[in-house]
Amino acid sequence: MRIVGGTGPTHIKPLKEDKAVEAGAEVLSEIFVYSVASSALMYEYWRSSRKEAQIDAEQDRDIDVLQEELNEMKELITKLNERLVNVEQSVSKDVKRTSKSQ
Repeated sequence: MRIVGGTGPTHIKPLKEDKAVEAGAEVLSEIFVYSVASSALMYEYWRSSRKEAQIDAEQDRDIDVLQEELNEMKELITKLNERLVNVEQSVSKDVKRTSKSQ
């Protein structure tokens, strides 16, 4: 206490051996309990992080698949539009031919 500025005792009584053993055992048991609890917390955090990473990876794969499907659909729409233009041109030519022949 002198370091902090207090006026505490200058002499500390030594503990009896049985009380010292009891206090040491209590400290060791508390250290063990806190170690197990903190290890369990760290494990749960690690497991949660790993699960989150797996979910993110799955979502990335799903996005890639959807993007690929979207690109395929865009190509299909482009091809169908080209075919539609060709069909419209053919119909227009046929209509002009039939109107001239009448």
